[in-house]
Amino acid sequence: MTGDVYVSPDQRLSVAMTDDARERLIKHCIRAGRRETGGVLLGSYSSLHDHAMVSEVTGPPKDSVRRRWSFVRGIAGVQRRIDRAWRRERYYLGEWHFHPYTSPAPSDRDKQQVRDFAVDPAYACPEPILVVVGGNPSMSPSFAVALVVEGKFIVLEEMTRSP
Repeated sequence: MTGDVYVSPDQRLSVAMTDDARERLIKHCIRAGRRETGGVLLGSYSSLHDHAMVSEVTGPPKDSVRRRWSFVRGIAGVQRRIDRAWRRERYYLGEWHFHPYTSPAPSDRDKQQVRDFAVDPAYACPEPILVVVGGNPSMSPSFAVALVVEGKFIVLEEMTRSP
């Protein structure tokens, strides 16, 4: 399975994204134009829980709020999608969103939100992943990948792009 791989600075944790998931993210961003958009990341973990594989992404639920400089993900249909994924041994891994035509660097608000998800029992995900897509999605999208571990927001570095 080819795709992007991102690793923690200490090389102990990694997140990979399949080509299909990456392409779906880009398509959602192209459709959004100059408005932010986002959704949910689904996938699996290694047996040691030191590696996550993002294999599915959702688009914005119908009740999401998408603006030029902000995005609030709605909830319509999200739990049903997560439940369907669960039956295929795919799990909620975190969130993604788009910073149109600008840096994918997570804002302070983005960082706090994913930290809040980590401690919210409703998410049942103590180490959520955040993927932010930036730049021009049609020409040269850029990605920032981070996760929360023990309350700390950790930005991962792109390790490789598989052929």
